[in-house]
Amino acid sequence: MIGACVAEAQARVAPDVTKETRHFRNPYLPGTQSELALPLIGRNRQVLGAMTVQSERIAAFSDEDVAALQMLADQTATAVENAALSVQGQQRIRDLSVLSDLQQALAATHDLDTILNKTYEQVSRVFDTKDFYIATYQEGRDEWTLAFQMAHGQLQTPRVHKLGQGLTGYIIRNRCPLHLANLEENRAFMTSQGLALVGDEALSWLGVPLITANKVVGVMAIESYATENLFTPSDQELLSTIALQVANALESDRLLDEVGQRAVQLQTAAEVARATSSILDLQALLERSVELIRDRFDYYYVGVFLADAERRWAVLRAGTGEAGRRMLAARHRLEVGGASMIGACIRDAQARIALDVGVEGAGYSTVRFDNPLLPETHSEMAVPLRRGDQAIGALTVQSSARGAFSQEDVVLMTTIADQLATALENARLFAESQRDAEEVNLLYRAASELNASPDYAAILEALRQYTVLGKTDIFVSVERFDHPWKPDAPPAALVPLARWTKDIKPEAFDAHYLLALFDAAQLVRPDVPALIPDLKALGTAPLGKVAADERLVASARRFFIERFRASALALIPLVAGGEWTGLLVAAYRQPYDFSAVESRIVMNLAGQAAVALENRVRLEAISRKDVEQSALINNIPDTVYFKDMELRFTRVNPAQASMLGVQNPEQAVGKTDLDFFVGPSAESAWEDDLRVIRDGESIIGRLEHIVNREGQSRWFSATKIPMRDTSGKIIGLVGISSDVTELKAIQDEAQKRAAVLQQASLISRTLSAILDTAELLPRTVVEIQERLGYPGVAVFLQDEVAPAEGSSSSEFEESRWLLLRAAGGERAAELLAGDSRLPLPGESAAALCVTRREPQLTEIPSVPLIAPKSADLHVAEVSLPLLRGGQTLGALCIQSTEADGFGADVAMLQTIADQLANALEIGRLLTEADRNVRQLEAVVGSYTLESWREFLARTQRSRGYRYRGFDLEVATEQPVESQQAWREGRPVVYRQTSDARLPAPQAPALPAPQAPYSAPSAPPMPSAPTTARLYPTALTTLAIPIRVREQVIGVLNVRARGEELASDALSLLEEVGSRLGQALETARLLEDTRARAAREQLASTISGRVRAEVEIESLLERALRELSLALGVRRAAVELEVKE
Repeated sequence: MIGACVAEAQARVAPDVTKETRHFRNPYLPGTQSELALPLIGRNRQVLGAMTVQSERIAAFSDEDVAALQMLADQTATAVENAALSVQGQQRIRDLSVLSDLQQALAATHDLDTILNKTYEQVSRVFDTKDFYIATYQEGRDEWTLAFQMAHGQLQTPRVHKLGQGLTGYIIRNRCPLHLANLEENRAFMTSQGLALVGDEALSWLGVPLITANKVVGVMAIESYATENLFTPSDQELLSTIALQVANALESDRLLDEVGQRAVQLQTAAEVARATSSILDLQALLERSVELIRDRFDYYYVGVFLADAERRWAVLRAGTGEAGRRMLAARHRLEVGGASMIGACIRDAQARIALDVGVEGAGYSTVRFDNPLLPETHSEMAVPLRRGDQAIGALTVQSSARGAFSQEDVVLMTTIADQLATALENARLFAESQRDAEEVNLLYRAASELNASPDYAAILEALRQYTVLGKTDIFVSVERFDHPWKPDAPPAALVPLARWTKDIKPEAFDAHYLLALFDAAQLVRPDVPALIPDLKALGTAPLGKVAADERLVASARRFFIERFRASALALIPLVAGGEWTGLLVAAYRQPYDFSAVESRIVMNLAGQAAVALENRVRLEAISRKDVEQSALINNIPDTVYFKDMELRFTRVNPAQASMLGVQNPEQAVGKTDLDFFVGPSAESAWEDDLRVIRDGESIIGRLEHIVNREGQSRWFSATKIPMRDTSGKIIGLVGISSDVTELKAIQDEAQKRAAVLQQASLISRTLSAILDTAELLPRTVVEIQERLGYPGVAVFLQDEVAPAEGSSSSEFEESRWLLLRAAGGERAAELLAGDSRLPLPGESAAALCVTRREPQLTEIPSVPLIAPKSADLHVAEVSLPLLRGGQTLGALCIQSTEADGFGADVAMLQTIADQLANALEIGRLLTEADRNVRQLEAVVGSYTLESWREFLARTQRSRGYRYRGFDLEVATEQPVESQQAWREGRPVVYRQTSDARLPAPQAPALPAPQAPYSAPSAPPMPSAPTTARLYPTALTTLAIPIRVREQVIGVLNVRARGEELASDALSLLEEVGSRLGQALETARLLEDTRARAAREQLASTISGRVRAEVEIESLLERALRELSLALGVRRAAVELEVKE
């Protein structure tokens, strides 16, 4: 996305990076879900780079976020350009500093070796001087001396060479610099000039003559034996400038030896002046000055004090040595006019001198501060830093020698102090100019934004961004008069053009607001704003500011306080073309002290805003047809073009110009498509254009494939319409094309993805229908292989072996495995038969995806499912975790032999893995539910049997009843067939042909039910048997278990003697037995319910009668009597006793 953003110079937004085709998935940012790439565009519309913003949320960036971040990106681009300019400036400053320091260094020395060494040190700051030399020469001689040479980083011994030798001799003879960029150029030049080589051949060589007073005094050169094309013209210019100083130093060497120490000090003063004049940063200036003075004059201590704004204290701003550092840290200060030489010096603006600080009254000063941090001070001088007639500070100079200062020293230090004061003033003026420049730059940028603002809201936003209006926390409003303000004709209405509010409803700006605003506007004049710092304050405000009680009527003041809870108010006039057209109104929650700078900036920008607002108003008054047409053509992203009858472009919009590859739309005028496009597609488009102007038929939405001369291919949806004049004659055509390249690519990719996703959907549907794990896993492998075409698929499930007795927990952790449960591939059967497993945790892709809970792409398969057919067979694998909630059940491993085997399919495959995990979990839950149901049935069955045992015992009912065709009678014995049916829980059929009872072998024995039984909602029982006969000549007995919740509570015994039984009697009797069991259970529950109700009623009756007694004896007597009657007992007693 960064590359596309830089190439296209426009922002790119990926709400979901998994769906973004042009996205680099950074492994260091795995949590990225959405990304925004914004171009860094410089002042000349040059793309400097791009800014990327990434989020862990999908669709994290709104349009407002994009706009805000683009603004930040634009500011960043400006900052980058400024930084580049700053680097250039710093480079220039560094060069100037080198020149300045070199000049100072050379001026401070008077022997040749020092000049050469100082030159080498300074040149080393700007060049790589591992290979560097300075040659000296005296005019009239035929030799030159290699006075200083550094070769391969080692200092060489000086040597003498003939004038005609080497490149150095050539420069001396020709008095011109020489730059050889590479070895080939070096050799060619040496050959062409017939020069003898001195030393080794250099890959890069740069030499300049040392010329002073029109005399060549030597050559200075730098070279490189490792790098070609190392030096630039600017390097040559800088080296030439340095050479000029070195030449002067060499020539001045003799003169300097003749000058005494006083001349050295005077030169040092000049150096200090130059240093102070070249430094514009105040603190750096002071620190550099005191260090120079101390070092050059060999003083014990030098410091600078500056008076504060009230001129009460002289504050130390720079000091040398450890003492200076400690005093600065302690914020050392002396009282102006107090008991110190510095205080007196600043007060009187005159120098103060103490030639011997240890002797009272010695020298010129009797007032001195004895500083314990400077115990070696014996002489001190305080020199004022004067600006006009006033001292702004003082320079303190201290020496460890007594009587160290002469009158000449005082004059010299006074000169230096005056120069330092001038430098301080320059630094102050520079700081002010910087602030002014920043203000001008702010005004320029704001004016540019105001002029470029597309609407009123943008104008207001620019004002808020660059002025004090942006600090409001209530509202800012642009109010336009219904007509320009005139003294004799004030406006009658205000029209809000734009308004920014915070937590203020629109209803707040009602008629009362307009009345209060009109009252407040009386304080404004076209050239003077009304700035009310505190609506609740009393008294007179400064110029341009209005106190709350001055001229502002109480009702308006009260309205803004009560309606908006405002504490400060600003009303800025909008003046355009000499006419007062409206107001800027801002309210502040807290009192606000408007500064003069803020007032000046807001007034300047208010004038710009007024012009922009009026331009916008006038622009809206222009014919909307022309405006809309121009705006549409120039701003829509689609390409728009007009052609004449020769199919030459007569007008194109910027989008079309960009598509044609020209920077300016005017560059396309007069040219045709064939000047820009090639191939059959261009010819086809040409034929379409001819048909439009020839036949007058429009072409709507035709898909065109265009290839430009650089071979770039694009797809467009083209519409072409003939243009006619007022007579109906065709005069050309107009076309509009939409670039659908990305859309077509997306459609093509979507079709491919749709096919894959359809297969994935079918796989998921198949998996969701399988509940048996034994069937699910192999079927998953088959479905993925057949539908998605992957040659290797494996399913691993986690398994844990219980720790052996005595083993540690760490050993148990190491016993976890991933077991291969299903696989497909050429070697799948072999792996399944070999009980393949992978350690967990482990380094295999399957183990890593389980451990990390995310897909793993690798070229090292977890298991070899695909048999290698050649040595260069490429096998890629994606291992997908089977995630279920917070658990990882295992891994789904898919292998491919394609170069890009998975591409964008990882997310889809992970969905299949998630579906498989869900299916496995559902299977597990169903198995567990089935087990729980069986356990519940067992519990319910036991409860049912126990309830019936208790019921029969409690009610003392007979265990059997028999019906012989007349009345119901009690059965005293249990037939053997009933015992067998009861015991085995299944129907039993007996047939008796004599007195002996034999089991009927012809009748099938029915197995006991295995699943929970529920009475079917079957049709009513048949009333007549069928004609088929069962044992027509024998005595037949049927014993059917009577079940309640699958528990046998009785047996239904039916016997037919000499009768025929229907063939479906067995099924009929089973149905009757089932319904009989349900009816019996219902009757039992009803009888139990009635019994409980009777007991409750009896207990309630007894309790009511007992509560009617108020005496303890009567109460106990009543309770015992009622219980005896209710229970039928002869004796009942109550004993009362409290344990001690």
